[in-house]
This record gives sequence, structure tokens and C-alpha cells, in this order.
Amino acid sequence: FFDARKDNLFSLYSPARYIYEIAVYDAKTLKRKGKLDLNISSETTDEVQLLFPPSGNLFYLRWVPGKEEDGRPPEIITYDATTLKPINRYTTAPATTKKLMLSATGDSLYSIVRGENIIKIDIFQTSDFLYKSSVDLKKFFGPNVTGFGTPDYKNGKLIISETSSTESLKYIYDIFKDTISKKVAIKGNAYLLSETN
Repeated sequence: FFDARKDNLFSLYSPARYIYEIAVYDAKTLKRKGKLDLNISSETTDEVQLLFPPSGNLFYLRWVPGKEEDGRPPEIITYDATTLKPINRYTTAPATTKKLMLSATGDSLYSIVRGENIIKIDIFQTSDFLYKSSVDLKKFFGPNVTGFGTPDYKNGKLIISETSSTESLKYIYDIFKDTISKKVAIKGNAYLLSETN
């Protein structure tokens, strides 16, 4: 993970068997600045996500404390981006998923929830991570949605894949506007959004 505001590079590494930590490096010199104050189980490393608001001196870390069988809910820790010290810990209700993004202003956290009969986005306010609302995405997506493609977190957009027996469609969902683009048939399965319009 990279925080361009502070030129901090965050790297997950294993100092001991079954344990992971997050080291922090200066992105320009690659000198180590320190590490974050938590030990992460090797079973839950894929749950770790760092989010950096566009401005300010905070960042957020989402992780699952303990091991997978502990059944503990995900936690969000607010950190000071200069001292790398924790400020607050939050457990949200409903629980966040590992598919997260921040709003353009950094005041809302979007958690993409996908289940057997559910496609929605839960929205939390980042000041205290209280639940605000949900956006039901089923109104746009048919039963043939096969996946969310490359996200453009900064601009709040997701590439959606929808397939049927005759064609494969791709389109962009704009979280901030709650709209989709025109659906187009594109072959292949990996895409990037452009830097411009």
C-alpha cells in the first residue's frame, strides 16, 4: 500500500512463522521508518486493507484480529499518518467487507457486499464509522453479473462484468452518482480505467 501524501510505503512481511506485520518505508529512499503496532495472523492476511483519504493526516486500516476460527468481526483502526500511532479502533455494524473505497472527500467509506442474493454497498461515515445507509445495486444488475472488475477507487467507479449465454457485457458503475454507463460487449477479462474522461 502507498500513501502519496506522506510518501509512505506499507509492506506486509513475516518476522515469524504464522505472524505478519506491516513495515513502513520512505518511498523515495526505501529506508524503513518503523512498523504498525499489530500482529496479523497468516490466516487473515487477505483481509488487510489500508485506505488513505485525499487530504488530512489520518489513514485507516481494516483487518480481522486473531485467527479465522476465532470468528471475530473486522476492525478498522484510525492512524496518525505522521507518527504512525493508532488513534481509535472501531467495529462496524454491519461488518465491512474487504472490498472498500473512500468517497472523493474522504468522509464516507463504501463497503461492497456481494452474496447469493445480495449486491449492495454499505456506507459509513469515517468520523466514527457509524452506518449511514445502503445502496441496492440489483436495480442495475441482472442475475448474470459475474464480477466486479478493476476499481477506480479515487473516482468511485467499478467495472462490472455481466454474461449471458450469448454475450459478455462490461459497463461502469459510478458509486457517487449511483448510475451505470452504457453496456458494451468486450472480449477478455482484465481492464483498467483511463486516467482521463
